[in-house]
Order: sequence, then structure tokens, then C-alpha cells
Amino acid sequence: MTIRKSVAERDAPKTPAALVTPVTPVAPDPLPRVSKPSLIRARLEANGGASLAELVEATGWQPHSIRAAMTGLRKQGLTIEKTLVDGVTRFAIVVPEVIG
Repeated sequence: MTIRKSVAERDAPKTPAALVTPVTPVAPDPLPRVSKPSLIRARLEANGGASLAELVEATGWQPHSIRAAMTGLRKQGLTIEKTLVDGVTRFAIVVPEVIG
């Protein structure tokens, strides 16, 4: 015949409390996390915009993923201008001028 253990006995820690090292809390990151799409938007809003290679390096994404993210920004109503500077295509978000 087997004897059933109570819930408290079953769930009790298996090692003595003296051997368990206390867990130290991990300090939160001092800087808030920045999502990659918001990083792309910030780079495109910066003066002079950014090249595709710069965006790939900043995010670690493949070029087709960067272009898809820019398409998403266009769908949000932003205008992205493409210019050729020293043989490198640069992309920048165009801020509309306020008349008035």
C-alpha cells in the first residue's frame, strides 16, 4: 500500500533553504526599447534621410524587409522621397509645409 503525500509535502522544496542562493533582481534597462519600424522612421525623418544600406545595418533586416517597412509608412500617409546622392539612393520622409 502506498501512502499519498499531502499537497504541502509534495510541493515543498527539495533542497534545504540554506543551499538555495537568493535571486538578485535584474535592473531594468536604462533606455527604453526602440522598435525597428520606429528606428526606420526616425532615420528617414533625420536630415538627409538614410540609404538602404544604412537601414539594413541599423536594423539587421534584409533589404526587402526594409522596403516593406517603408511601404507600411507610405500606407500610413507619409511621403517618402527618393534621391540619388553620389551614386547612392537615399530615402527621406517629406514633411509637408504648413501654409498660413
